[in-house]
Formats: sequence, C-alpha cells, structure tokens
Amino acid sequence: MRLFYTTYKNNIGQSLTDEFSRLSWTHYCELIKIGDFNKRQYYEQYAALENLSVRDLKRQINSLHYERLLM
Repeated sequence: MRLFYTTYKNNIGQSLTDEFSRLSWTHYCELIKIGDFNKRQYYEQYAALENLSVRDLKRQINSLHYERLLM
C-alpha cells in the first residue's frame, strides 16, 4: 500500500474513481514494480485500452513490448 501511494500520490485526488477504476488492484501491483514513469504509464494505458488480463500484462512486460515499440 505504501509503494502504491508513493507511486501514484500525484494521481490521487478528485478523479480517483475515474483514474483507478480501469484496472484491478492486481494490475497495479504489477505496474508499481516498473521504476520508469513513462514505461509504467504506457503499460497502464495499454492494459486499460486493450482490456488486458493481469497474465497478459505480465507477458507484455516480460516480452519487453514497450522497448520493442521504441526501436
């Protein structure tokens, strides 16, 4: 919980339900492991838009989907 707060403290505010209702707690548990802000934000938006399961999100992170897009 502390790591979640320190990672997303700037996003917590009036739009809490809109911002955080897109993904489950388990999704965020995977996302907070990503240290790079841009990379984490990409995966967060990608998972929400593509309606990825946690398993699919993990697979995309482990297959370096973000890095391959940057090439």
